[in-house]
Amino acid sequence: MPRQLANWINHHEFPAIYHRFPALLSMQWLTNRVLYHRSWLIRSAVKKILSQFPDNFSYLDAGCGAGDFLVPFARKYPSGRFTGLDKAPSNIGMIEHYCYRKRIGNIKLIVGDIREMETDGRFSAVLCASVLHYLSDRPAVFRKLSEKMSPGGHLIIYVPVNYHRLIPGYEWLREKLFGNEDYEEGKTVDMSLSISQLSDELDASGFSIRTKQYLYGAAGQLDYEITSLALLVIKKTPWFFSIAGTLVYFLVIHPFMLVLMAVDYFGRYKKGNGLLITAVKT
Repeated sequence: MPRQLANWINHHEFPAIYHRFPALLSMQWLTNRVLYHRSWLIRSAVKKILSQFPDNFSYLDAGCGAGDFLVPFARKYPSGRFTGLDKAPSNIGMIEHYCYRKRIGNIKLIVGDIREMETDGRFSAVLCASVLHYLSDRPAVFRKLSEKMSPGGHLIIYVPVNYHRLIPGYEWLREKLFGNEDYEEGKTVDMSLSISQLSDELDASGFSIRTKQYLYGAAGQLDYEITSLALLVIKKTPWFFSIAGTLVYFLVIHPFMLVLMAVDYFGRYKKGNGLLITAVKT
């Protein structure tokens, strides 16, 4: 696979072509929605909460990444005030360029750490998706978010929990065959979080959990593991085979993955590998 494309996938270093053709970022958001059904769940939770607010609400995506859950909502609610925060300058720079090219003026973008962010005013809603498992001091994050939220504000959290793998040899394949190469390379990741732990930390920061939903039961785990291994194979092979592998995956394998994703999305579990929480600042 070309080095620039590999850097984009592994380290979120966007190729220069994204600046020439901003629509490619929209295609990336669509691809994420196709590959990862957790995005369906997160998007649904954000939409449900934002639809309850009057027009002048304020929304923060804390750890906005490539802007999947930021820019589309800013376009949908042009009278809302949106803020995207991320530690990666490349993420913020790409979103900023996209907003400039698409004339989106209701988004403020900040490069920085959640624990040290300084923003004007308070937020009606905050999303913190797939971020907390990278941070060792979550209580400090929750205190900062509480400080920056309006009373009655909604906090939406998605986080991996209860680390478990179904496919025998999954870790061996990642580590031995593919060098464990992905965007988490070199990062400290805590996959042992539990609902009781998060509940205690949220309560201590003035939040009350309203809803919680597990994702990635057996069907979802199987989908995630097959998809992850397929993407690793695509990334590690020469570009010609990467293209062929991508076509094979989406035309042959992915239809079956969609069935597993749908089963997991509509299922209700007492335990899973992912957890979505909505909480209110009391």
